[in-house]
Amino acid sequence: MITKISLVFIVILISLVIFVFIKTSQTIEVNDSDLIYWPQKIDDRENAYIALLPALRQIKEQKPYKQVEAIIKDEKVIDYSRVNQLINQHSAFLLALSESLELDSFQAPVEKDFYGPKIERYAKEINFLHKLEFLNIKKLLHEGNMEAASREILKLFKYGYLLQNSDSGLIYFMLGTIVKNSALNLTKDWVAKSNFDSAYYKKFLGGIEKYMDNNGIVNSYKMEYTAISNSLEGLVGHLIKGDKELWEKYRQNPIRMRYFYNENATRNEVARYFRQEIKNLSGPYANIEHKEIYRPSNRFAKYLTLLTGNPFGKILLQQLVMPRFHHRVEQKFKMDAKCNLTKLLLALRAYYADTNSLPNSLEELVPNYISKIPKDPFDDKELRYSKLEKIIYSVDSDMKDNQGDKERDFCIELNFY
Repeated sequence: MITKISLVFIVILISLVIFVFIKTSQTIEVNDSDLIYWPQKIDDRENAYIALLPALRQIKEQKPYKQVEAIIKDEKVIDYSRVNQLINQHSAFLLALSESLELDSFQAPVEKDFYGPKIERYAKEINFLHKLEFLNIKKLLHEGNMEAASREILKLFKYGYLLQNSDSGLIYFMLGTIVKNSALNLTKDWVAKSNFDSAYYKKFLGGIEKYMDNNGIVNSYKMEYTAISNSLEGLVGHLIKGDKELWEKYRQNPIRMRYFYNENATRNEVARYFRQEIKNLSGPYANIEHKEIYRPSNRFAKYLTLLTGNPFGKILLQQLVMPRFHHRVEQKFKMDAKCNLTKLLLALRAYYADTNSLPNSLEELVPNYISKIPKDPFDDKELRYSKLEKIIYSVDSDMKDNQGDKERDFCIELNFY
């Protein structure tokens, strides 16, 4: 009796293994046309990157990064005599940046060999230009040349905007975020120190509003998916340690190959991950859900992963393909909050320039100083304001109004009087 039961059990188990093997070895259709990104073609004469290229090559030759890093190391104690020397020494780079920003697009060459070390080197040089311009604006603020400082801050906003909306991948979007973050911080310094009339603040607000959005991150995510999708086979080759003989052995048997590594199943899983992240970027912060990739916690679970098919694909997803993209989503919302707070800051400064006082409520700013009260991207309510505490604030990622607590809410002090 026991033998018969054992035999039946073995037959069922073998049948199950065969079924799983056949099922996981089948060809799977990939439907990812919505995620494949086709870069727009831009005429070289319209491309700020091409205009900057001669300057970037000179930066590569001169390698001036350490000079800037040494000065910025302690931003609160800047040696302005050294800044002056640096600006004079590299004024040609700032001129090249200004001329390139007269153009309205920024796109590094989209070539297979451009990814990796080459794009990272150019990113380093582009970031050097940002830091040089940052120091230039700090110098203008230090000298009290507010009008020139406001013009340069607008250039920095545009530089960040073009980087964020370029067709050059997530690395350039991240650089654009860093640049715009600098521009926002410099705007706070400028507002605190400047003494113009309200018309000037409103004009400045109109200037930066053009460059505040950062929706290019969706294109960046699509480019990341496209790059990963195009290189999956090579990554698997790398995963089995470049063993060409083993690779060819698996390739010669398509059924076995699809069991151990089903490229389409892996691509579908990557596509689901990126679709969810793009959905997160496009909706309210409260609706964010991150798709987690299953990671076996013990040896038994790892063996189960092997038995369920596509083990190479799963290891690839867990260890190589899925860097933690989702903190970029939160970063995008934080940047939106900073931009909206900066709009409000400028409107309040304009109001103060006219009345020599702060309003009792934000409603007093509409419509003469701002068209509407900006929203907090985290909870989709109006940004908060406290006349008593002299702050404006966002509730930040916990979405709880902590009454302007500087540890838990994101606050900007109204320190312009």
